[in-house]
Amino acid sequence: MDRRKFLKTTGTFVAGATVARSALAHAATEPTAAQGRLVLPLNRSWRYSRTVVAGAHARDFDDSGYERVVIPHTNVRLPWHGFDEKSYEFVSSYRRRFKLPPEARGHRVFVDFEGAMTASTVVMSFEAPTWRRVRELRPEVATCALYSARTLARTSLSAELDTLRAAGVRFIGVEHTVVDAAAVKQAQGAGIGLGAWTVNAPADMKRMIEAGVTILITDQPDMAKTLLNR
Repeated sequence: MDRRKFLKTTGTFVAGATVARSALAHAATEPTAAQGRLVLPLNRSWRYSRTVVAGAHARDFDDSGYERVVIPHTNVRLPWHGFDEKSYEFVSSYRRRFKLPPEARGHRVFVDFEGAMTASTVVMSFEAPTWRRVRELRPEVATCALYSARTLARTSLSAELDTLRAAGVRFIGVEHTVVDAAAVKQAQGAGIGLGAWTVNAPADMKRMIEAGVTILITDQPDMAKTLLNR
């Protein structure tokens, strides 16, 4: 019997990383179009460790110290350019506990792990109430707080980085005229990626790329891709 006929003639559960947690209950009562097949999402509530710990494969292993993540997930955040390929080539460990619903009894269960090279959704805003609200509603979505040179002059990059880190904001976008390698390094030290806006002149793009910004906001993406050799 080939795989297609097998799936059509047996009640099958496919546990895969797909959509949000709220869809789990929805999927449990409404099968997908394939006859006898039900897809349940498992992309939330994962525990992650950058290293492999002895005994981590055991069912009763204490993973309370692991980081909580949503997949797709990256073991290390990298800029779009200028990074060592080996910087992410290490073995990590992921754990997740789940219970199969009663409907799965007596059926074959497949756990399907997919992968994504790059996937990014970033909500950017100049208004703190906006990115704070996004953090409340969708904490898995990356947020970027935007600052003009004038706004940043009234405070300090260090102070704003402390605020953003405490709020779980992953990126800061700064007017490119006040961005340099030192600012990028300072943000990276706080665990926050620094982006520059709005960079349209080739010379400014080159300067931002050499500074190592994580995000380059521009109205000239073709020019930026050329400078990045993409």
